[in-house]
Amino acid sequence: MFWEQTWKIITTYWPMFLRGAGMTLFISIIGTVVGSLIGLIIGVIRTIPKPDRGFNKIILKFINWLLTIYVEFFRGTPMIVQASVIYYGFP
Repeated sequence: MFWEQTWKIITTYWPMFLRGAGMTLFISIIGTVVGSLIGLIIGVIRTIPKPDRGFNKIILKFINWLLTIYVEFFRGTPMIVQASVIYYGFP
């Protein structure tokens, strides 16, 4: 009885399941590409040689400080917490 009902649901709604699987694949590919680009940009910026003195040294130090906070935040918090904050927004 259970498997008959399950099979009926699957055969009735298979186009919706297929669309959902396609959308999931699309979102995961977009997320992977965007995440890779963000990681590449952050990696390149953090490996820029530090100037000896001047205003550029201060700006680069500040940018590296912000990027370190960004990396440590996402590295140090569980994914479920990040997903909840992104989904529900900040309080």
